[in-house]
This record gives sequence, C-alpha cells and structure tokens, in this order.
Amino acid sequence: MENRNVVSSGTIPLTNQGVELDFRYLGTEKVLRKLRPELYRPHIAKTLAEAALTGRNAARAGFDRGSPAINAVSTELRPLTARVFSAMPKKRTVSIEEGRRPNEPLLHPDALRGWMRRTGAAVSVWVIARGIRARGVKGRFFMKAAREKTALGLPLLVKKMARRIEIDFGGR
Repeated sequence: MENRNVVSSGTIPLTNQGVELDFRYLGTEKVLRKLRPELYRPHIAKTLAEAALTGRNAARAGFDRGSPAINAVSTELRPLTARVFSAMPKKRTVSIEEGRRPNEPLLHPDALRGWMRRTGAAVSVWVIARGIRARGVKGRFFMKAAREKTALGLPLLVKKMARRIEIDFGGR
C-alpha cells in the first residue's frame, strides 16, 4: 500500500557511510514554518531515532546469528539527522551486501576462519575459498533491507509524531 503523502528520495551507498534516506511528508513544511523549532525538534529527533532503530534492526536481521558483522551495523543520531551504517571496511561491506561474483580474487583465509568456526565447517579453508571463487556468493542486501523497512515504517512513525505534537498542544 503506497502512501501518497510521503515523497522520498534515497540512495543506498554501498560503503561504510550508511544508508542515506531523505523523506518529506507533504504539508509538514508549511505547518512547521508556523511553529517555533523548540516545539517540534524533540519530536522529530524521537521519530528519527525510531526510524534509525528500525533500519538497524532490519540490517542486522540479514546476518547469521553469532556473526560479528551484526555488531558492525549501528546508528548515529544527531539532533535532526539519523543514519544507519556499517562500521566494517568498505570492501567488506560491499562484499556482504552485493555478494561475490565467480572468478573474483580469492578471499584471505582469515576472512573465512571465523565463519568456519561458527558453522563447524570441517574442510580446509582453501577448499572453501576456491569454492567461493568458482561459484561466487549471493549478497545479503542488509543495507537495502534497512532502507526498505525504514521507508515502509516511516508514514506510521510520522503519524505517531504528529499525534505526540498534537497532544503537547492540548489536542486529544
């Protein structure tokens, strides 16, 4: 179901800079111009924090339980901005997000050892590395999931924010 009140533009930079989202709820700019910033900023900050947590949780859900990459997905909150990002190196983030195509250079064995330990793989690390090189690996698209889940949940978060502002002004 599409909400026609939300205009969104966003990109998913496949870097460790995070998911960049730009959402505007039609009509809010007109209303906000009539209010003093100190009246609505706390509500916007809370809504952005909720949106960032939605995105972070969606991104983390893309990993196997026990994967250290889960903890690399984090949020950064500032007064009127929020971002979801991966603290992993850019090359690693892109590799997990997009996967690896066949015939890409061999992975360094250290990149596989932790996974082998967690999954109980009982073969040589080189066998796995060569198999990945031969067949590739599907992407996890964890940052894409963060963007999509946040975009879907934002209209409800904005409605909640509007209700909180209304209550602050004595509305029912």
